[in-house]
Amino acid sequence: MKTTMNIVCATDDNYVPLCGIMLTSLFENNKDCHIDTYIITSDLNKKNKSQLEALSTSKTGYDTTIHFCETSEQTFKNCPIRKGDHVSLAAYYRLLTPLILPTHVEKVLYLDCDIIITDSLYQLYNTDISDVSLAACAEHDGEIGKLQVSESHITRLGYPIKWGYFNSGVLLINLSYWRKNNISNTLIDYISNNKEKCLLHDQDALNAVLGGQKKFIPYKYNFMTYLFTPGYATYNKDVFLEERPAIIHYCTPTKPWDWYLYDYPFSKQREHYRTISPWKNWENNMPMKKKLIRKFLSWKNKLIKKELSVYDNSWKKWEP
Repeated sequence: MKTTMNIVCATDDNYVPLCGIMLTSLFENNKDCHIDTYIITSDLNKKNKSQLEALSTSKTGYDTTIHFCETSEQTFKNCPIRKGDHVSLAAYYRLLTPLILPTHVEKVLYLDCDIIITDSLYQLYNTDISDVSLAACAEHDGEIGKLQVSESHITRLGYPIKWGYFNSGVLLINLSYWRKNNISNTLIDYISNNKEKCLLHDQDALNAVLGGQKKFIPYKYNFMTYLFTPGYATYNKDVFLEERPAIIHYCTPTKPWDWYLYDYPFSKQREHYRTISPWKNWENNMPMKKKLIRKFLSWKNKLIKKELSVYDNSWKKWEP
């Protein structure tokens, strides 16, 4: 009998192609499991719903059941989205997971849409979180001597540094714990009362409320590409590079699908999953004028053999 994994993601109409590509990579690398896929959304149009549902048909061969979980943006009326943010209100949808999923679902793995999966997640999913609220990858582990980023966030949020700070793009969530302790409402109340502090949206709230009630998981389960941008050149990334990534998280404001950077980490792997997905003809949601300008610049750079070297290339240690 196959193991079942409960997977949660959140999307609006604009992010459906990214959600679908992420799910394609998940299903491709976890064929030994049945996957109940819960997609939290608000008023998704019929075409996008049909495309996502197509992932569960016999034609794909994926052993998954797609469940749409409806929420209302009105629920998040007091949650800030600021000018220039590269996220929408959908970033907050995950906070309602224990309230809108069936009560028999006691544990889920939440995955952002700007992710691809390159290996089995069976071991991650079976991590014991029975005594904590969630498990996630650290950006600051609360210790000295390991990868240390996001200390300024801890200071801004005003909680003990020993808690560390985690990235919310990959979350193994103990739904039983959340329901018992009314975590969803506590998180939304925290955001409403601390809008000026929550510069990183749900992630800041999750750390401030649950920082002392979590477990850290290996970095291979959230390979964060922003760490390879010039602003983090001085950080020692050895601990981050110890294991081959199983989950690659394109968590930079500029995404590989928005602008072709020759050295963007694992962009070829993402292209592979795009081309085998139902969204193989999708490139990005840019207006046509911007698409043409960027295509021209990309063509020009290739013609003169100019490489846009932006990223630290130490990630290539794990390039297939």
